[in-house]
Amino acid sequence: MPSVVTLSCPVCGAPLRPESTTCRYCGSTIFISTNHPRINPLSLNKAVIDENIAKFRSSLRRDPNDETAYYGLGVAYFNLGLMEDAIAALG
Repeated sequence: MPSVVTLSCPVCGAPLRPESTTCRYCGSTIFISTNHPRINPLSLNKAVIDENIAKFRSSLRRDPNDETAYYGLGVAYFNLGLMEDAIAALG
């Protein structure tokens, strides 16, 4: 499983280490979690996921700043277990 090498503080944008609990620059408490349950990739309908991923990518080609498309793409990748792709889309 890929690991996250670099994170940024959500308050000031300073670089964080994955094990950090506070930002050493602004002092903010760091708590990273997801409100999405892990889904068993084997139970997913691959055709539906591929269709949704294609829609998100198409949306991003039209508008590279579409935050909703990046979020949807990141969640889709996360649920497929593609952590590096999910991090790139959500980062």
